[in-house]
Formats: sequence, structure tokens, C-alpha cells
Amino acid sequence: MKPLVSIIVPVYNGSNYLREAIDSALAQTYTNTEILVVNDGSTDGGKTEAIALSYGDRIRYFRKENGGVATALNTGIREMRGEYFSWLSHDDAYLPDKILSQVEYLKKTGNKAVVTYTDFAYINETSEETGTFRADAKMAANRFLAILSTSIHGCSLLVPKACFEKAGLFSEKLRTTQDNEMWLRIAKAGFDFVRLPRVLVKSRRHSEQGQLKLRDVNVRETEEFYLWAVDFIWEEIEGLRPEVIRLLGKRRQKEAAKMILERIGTPAYPNVISRILTRMKLWLA
Repeated sequence: MKPLVSIIVPVYNGSNYLREAIDSALAQTYTNTEILVVNDGSTDGGKTEAIALSYGDRIRYFRKENGGVATALNTGIREMRGEYFSWLSHDDAYLPDKILSQVEYLKKTGNKAVVTYTDFAYINETSEETGTFRADAKMAANRFLAILSTSIHGCSLLVPKACFEKAGLFSEKLRTTQDNEMWLRIAKAGFDFVRLPRVLVKSRRHSEQGQLKLRDVNVRETEEFYLWAVDFIWEEIEGLRPEVIRLLGKRRQKEAAKMILERIGTPAYPNVISRILTRMKLWLA
């Protein structure tokens, strides 16, 4: 088993870090890869494009009008030739065995209908490691909980292309929550998510990050995402119905809502709690 893996690098005005990202993709010990760099309409006087073009035929390069990360990822997915998709943000980097570790897991288990993800390290502007994130085993045991608790770093995933064929592409209406929304649709489509407990990705924190620049958009989209998610996976928490009904019968609504919040890893946004209370009461009807 040696499937072609497509590493897709969306980039917008990323000349500061793009070379490090591409070099980390080229340095993978698993060699059956292709690297697609998608320039999302950079406006930095050609700096980003010059870096990408300097790699010649070692990468595939695409330029498009600016539309956001989701549009760049979708461009890459449409152009990819591989059986598996791996996202690499222009300001992040892979450790050398990232792809190999995931392909070896797939080979060992023989299960192609699974999304694998890994732990990751934090780095700063100068690529110095500042910490690590290791997903909680309890969170990782349930794919919905892992996604909703934001324990999954998008660049750590290895995703079968079949996921997009079944669940669709990234939502281009979303600017900051397109990743978790996509993973939730893939999980609902029946694909499992398996954590490999190794740090195999370097996630950069810096002042120019898109989510920082889109802070207000992120706050709004995040709450809207959880409101949508409650409805989208409600059937997945049916197992809590007897206990919730017992608590509701004792007029302990807040305790019942808290139980569900913990079960699906959802932050306690007032509107989300209200949505949960409304749905819980339907169980009494």
C-alpha cells in the first residue's frame, strides 16, 4: 500500500513562512506525494508567487482570485491527483515522518475509510518550539467530541479523497470555522477519526494569523457553528435521553444541559444552551 498523497498548501501573502512549509513537505520520508501550492490572490508585490515558482516542477502551482482559505483548499482538492488529502498551512510545517506514520497506520489496519490526525507542537515567529498539544484520550475516543472540542488540528489530518466525494467540499461561506464544519460533516458521513499520539506537525502562532485579523468574524462564526452542530449531531446523543428526561422531570434543566454540553464538547454560549434546552424538552413531548 503506497497511495499518492496530495499535500495542499493554501497561501495568502505568505512570503515570511511559505518556504519553510514547502521545504517540510518536500522533506517527507514518505515520498509518494505531490505538493500543490494554491495562491489565494496574494497582494504582496509577487513575493509569495516568486517563492512558489522557485521550486519549479517539484510542486504544482495555482493562482486564483482571493476568496478565503476554503476556496483555496477546494481548488487544491479539485486539482489533486492523490488518494489522500493533507492540508499544510503556509505558516505551519510538518515533521519528516508525518505522512509516513499515517500511511503506515492505514497499511497496518487495512482500513481506508478512516481519517487520521496527530498531536502537534507550537512554534513562534522564529520557529522555536514553545509547547505541545496532546489531545485528551477521552476526547479522542469519540470523533464528534474530538471535533467539537477543537482537539483536532486541521494540518495534522490525512483525509481520504472519498470523504469529499461523500460529504462535499469546504464551505466557502465560512472564513474561520470551515475546518471543523468540514470534519463534522465527514464524521456524520460515517468516517471514523483516529488519533495517532505523536507530535508530527508544527503549528505557528504569530501576529499575522488570519483568525487574529478576523477576530470578530471568528467569534460570530464559532457561535453559529455550535448552534448548527447541536442540531446536526443531535441523534448522536440519544443515549443520554433517559438521564436527561429524569433530570428534566426534577426541573434540573441546567444540570441536564451541562451534561449535554460536556458530552459534545460545546462551549456554554447562551444561544447554544437555549437551543439545547429546546431540543431536550422535545424528548418530553
